[in-house]
Amino acid sequence: MIGEGQFSRALMAIEEGSAEVTRDGEHLADLGPGDIFGEAGMLDDTLRSATVTATSPLKLISLGHFEVKRLKKNAPEVYARIEDLVAERG
Repeated sequence: MIGEGQFSRALMAIEEGSAEVTRDGEHLADLGPGDIFGEAGMLDDTLRSATVTATSPLKLISLGHFEVKRLKKNAPEVYARIEDLVAERG
């Protein structure tokens, strides 16, 4: 789905299914419904810091740069929570 070192083009939220997060081949986390990924690159305009691989069929919600910027303006509490996640995972 996304690869470590790639450009970040979207923040994604898992609606259904599961995925695995790895960095340098090392397992970091398992993701499921309600989890998001790709947030760090979207906020900091950096390359992807990890690889996320589907472990079952996924249904995703994808937010591009424009939608994330709109969140900051129209839903600052949601944007702040995403910033908190970036800090926690940093």
